[in-house]
Order: sequence, then structure tokens, then C-alpha cells
Amino acid sequence: ISGAIAICAMLLPGISGSFILLILGAYTPVITALSNFDILRIGAFAVGALIGLLTFSRVLSRILKNHHSTTIALLTGFLLGSLHVIWPWKRQIEMLYTHSDGREEWLLGNILPNSTPNEFILIIASVAIGAIIVTALDRFSRI
Repeated sequence: ISGAIAICAMLLPGISGSFILLILGAYTPVITALSNFDILRIGAFAVGALIGLLTFSRVLSRILKNHHSTTIALLTGFLLGSLHVIWPWKRQIEMLYTHSDGREEWLLGNILPNSTPNEFILIIASVAIGAIIVTALDRFSRI
């Protein structure tokens, strides 16, 4: 069942399948099964993921067909909602915890890029290239 639920999350942008497995308490068993080559558990997870993929992709397709604008708005919200987590420019605000092995956990805050003009140009160019690629792929898919 966790495979079916996790694959649904993997089909949606802004939602992590691994995070869903963590919430379900299935992440560690799946990783352990993979590292131990436990074919039975890997197979059960894969069958669940396949069933979830086939089922949810059909459901998502039907929802997109019947409620396109609302669905796109929801998916855009998922993406924007996850942006603060994947934002690459962060600063340490406060140390939260020190592990027994000396590792530290910090509360991080998002900041705007504080880089040299050359790095900023590279950032803008990367965004522009990404936008061009996405636009081109969208146009080619309509041919």
C-alpha cells in the first residue's frame, strides 16, 4: 500500500514520495529491503507502486481533462508551496540541536542570492535556459 501511495506523490510536482514514505513509516523498511536485496519486499513495494501508478495516472488524467484549470492551479500551489524547502540560498539562523557525534542541526532561513555580478548573470541565464527548454518541449508536444 505504501508503494501505491508514494508513487501518487511522485507523480505530483512539489510532493516528495520519500517524504510520504517517511510519514507512513515505510521509508526505513524499503531502504533496508533494497540494501539487503530482499526480493519479496521489493517485489511487494514494486507491485504496489505499479498499481498506484496505473490507477493514479488514469485518475489524474481524468481530473485534468474535466477540471484542467483548477487542477493546474492546485499543482502550481504545490510547486510554490515547496519552493521554500528547495530554495538554494539559505543562512543559518539558530542552532537547534547537537547530535552525540557532533553534528549540528540548524534552523535555516531563505535569503536572496548574495553573489558576484557574474554569478548573478549565470543564475539568470540558467533560469532563462530552463524556461526556453520547457517552452520548446511544450510546443513540440503539441505537434
